[in-house]
Amino acid sequence: MMLKAKPEELAKKLGEAGPLIAVLVTKVQENAWWLSPSLLLLAWLLKHLKKAIGEPAVWKDLQKWVDEFRSEVYGPQVGQYHHHHRVTLYRRQRRLLWWLPGTLWLMPFVRSAHTSKTNVRCFQIDPAKPGCKNGFAGKAWESEGGVHVENLPKLTENSTEEEFKTYSDETNIPVKSLRKKLSSSRSYWAVRVLANGVPWGVLVLDSVSESLNKKKADSAIKQHARVLSLLLPRI
Repeated sequence: MMLKAKPEELAKKLGEAGPLIAVLVTKVQENAWWLSPSLLLLAWLLKHLKKAIGEPAVWKDLQKWVDEFRSEVYGPQVGQYHHHHRVTLYRRQRRLLWWLPGTLWLMPFVRSAHTSKTNVRCFQIDPAKPGCKNGFAGKAWESEGGVHVENLPKLTENSTEEEFKTYSDETNIPVKSLRKKLSSSRSYWAVRVLANGVPWGVLVLDSVSESLNKKKADSAIKQHARVLSLLLPRI
């Protein structure tokens, strides 16, 4: 409609604001050759961005689900830091170079509580290279049922090469990555999650405690998987 408008007529009919509006309409018409396609592209990008992010209400429900799952498995942790006993939901997705092989990643989507939500590890998963060092989340992604490990070495900058190797072998996290960013977790539990019957991502529990209650985690996912399966397709 704006492309067909006559600026000179708008300047006469719209009073004091007429000249300014006429100038704006003229500028739009002069740049319509690139402005129209750009706006269409922007609308397409916003549509897909909304689809990728999901509804705000779903995010709220997922955060509640993750927090309740954490409470059920770990129980009350009075006086302890939230980030010492975490639950993280990873989502399988592509990064920007989607046309290249090996660009699938497990990206952190929702994490329990309100701390340690930045600088979270991501894990690359390459369908052509199963069994590679793609983190504990990647191990769960490629496994049937849940995976669990306890009594991991306590890593510090002064840890031995053998301790780093043991941690790496048990968690599937490369030694190079561990040296770059030390992990304080001593136990893990993880399981692949589905949406509409298709693998969607991975749920990971990690704790600074040497042990993690696997029976509680197994029981909790059986009890709450139905709710999660209803939320994930809405993302």
